[in-house]
This record gives sequence, C-alpha cells and structure tokens, in this order.
Amino acid sequence: PPPNPCLQLALPNMDLRRCGHLRKADLRGLDLSSTRFDNLDLTGANLAGANLRSASMQRVTAIGVNFSRADMSRMNLQFAVMRDASLKGALMERADLTGAVIDRADFTSAILRGAKMTMLYEASRVKFDYADLEGASVTDCIMPFASFKGASLKNAAVEDVLVKSSFFQDTRFDGIAFIDASLEGAHLSNCVFDGANMDHARMMGANLRGASFRATMLAEGQMQGADCTDADFTHAILNIADFSSATIEGASFRGAKLTDATFFNASVDGANFRDAIDIMKVDFRGIKGTPLNIQQPVP
Repeated sequence: PPPNPCLQLALPNMDLRRCGHLRKADLRGLDLSSTRFDNLDLTGANLAGANLRSASMQRVTAIGVNFSRADMSRMNLQFAVMRDASLKGALMERADLTGAVIDRADFTSAILRGAKMTMLYEASRVKFDYADLEGASVTDCIMPFASFKGASLKNAAVEDVLVKSSFFQDTRFDGIAFIDASLEGAHLSNCVFDGANMDHARMMGANLRGASFRATMLAEGQMQGADCTDADFTHAILNIADFSSATIEGASFRGAKLTDATFFNASVDGANFRDAIDIMKVDFRGIKGTPLNIQQPVP
C-alpha cells in the first residue's frame, strides 16, 4: 500500500522484481498482463479481476491473495506459494503451476483447461469444485482431502497422483488418462469415467455408488472393499481387477471383460453379468447374495 512507489509501476509489461514486496496491495481490476512479479512477497494482496495474462509470478509468496475472477491464462506460477489463496472463477487456461504450494487454495469454478499441474506436493484440502480442468496435465501430485465436486477433468492426463480421502461427487473423467493414480478412500459417487484409461488404479475403500465406467480400461484395478452399488461397468476392461470384499449390488458388468478378475467375499446381490467375457475365469468364492445372468456355477 502507499507510500510503496511500486504501485505507480503496476502497468502492463513492467518488471517489478526489484520492488521487494507488494503486501496487501490493492491491484483490483488492473491491466498487469506480461508483468514480472518473480520472487515478490504479495501476501494479502487483492488482484481480483486483474488482467494477469502471460504474467510471471515464479517463486512469489502469495499467501491469502485474492485472485478471484482474474485473467491468469498462460501465467508462470512455478513454485509460487499460494496457501489459502482465492482463485474463484479465475481464467487459468494453460497456466503453469509446477511445484506450486497450494494448501487450502480455492479454485472453485476456475477455468484450468490445458493447465500444467505437476510436482504439487503441498496441496492438501484444495478446492476445485465445479472447476474446468479439461485437457490439463496433473502429474506427480499429493492432494489429500481435496474436493473436485462437479468438476470436469475430461481428457486430462493424470499420472502418479495421490488424492486419498478426496471428494469427487458428480465429477466428469470422460476419456481421462489416469495412470497409476491412487483414489483410495475417495468419494466418487455418480462420477463419470466413461472411456477412461485407468489401468492399475487404486480405489480401495472408495465410494463408487452410481459411478459410470462404461468402456473404461481398468485392468488390474484395485477396488477391494469399495462401495460399487449401482455402478456401471458395461463393456469395461477388468482383467485381473480385484473387487474382494467390495459391494457391487445392482452394478452392471454387461459385456465387461473379466479375465482372472476376483470378487472374493463380495456382496453381489442383483449385479448383472449378462454377456460378460471370460466369466468362467472369475473368482466368485465366498460371494454374498445372488448375481444375475451368471453362466458358471457359483460356490
């Protein structure tokens, strides 16, 4: 705030790296496109509605900063510290958040299409509710207790991501490449994974009630103890998938490929296996309830 002389330099294409700090600065609605803020302390600043297109905030301290509704497309936010920041409704297409610290940041309704989100190791309790992450790259991240309610990750590339105990209700994952991802204990009810590549996904103990996995690749998927009630696995690839002790009551496995899958000790009442492929190679030992359209003797 005044008398900070740097506020007079808050213009497009400026280099503010020598300013030292802009703590609690009021920069609402300003055109700061292509401006360089690298290494600055912006703690508590207000940049709501600002034009930050192609600006650089590499390694800034932006704790509690208000970026709501700002245009942050193509920004460089590499290794920025953004704990408790508000990015509600921000436009962040193709922004680079490599290595950023985003614990408790709020990206509700933000547009993150094509964004690069890699090496996010301090990203607990982040909120992405109703955010658009279509085509984003989310790799090598630790995001426990995050919320993605109503978000879209269509055609996103997600690899080596830990989102244990996170919330994904009504989230869209259509066409996603979700390789070696951990969704253990996650809330995924009514999510859509149709056509996704989720081989080796770990969803032990997850809530998958009403989720859709139509034509999804889930080879060697780990769903032990998961609640898959009324889930749709129609035409899914489930080779060597493990549903041990899971609840799959009312779920559909119509036309699914089940080579060497196991449902050991699972609750299967009303689960539909019509036209499932390699049903004779499935382990149904110890199941509870009566499945539908099964064409092998059930122990």
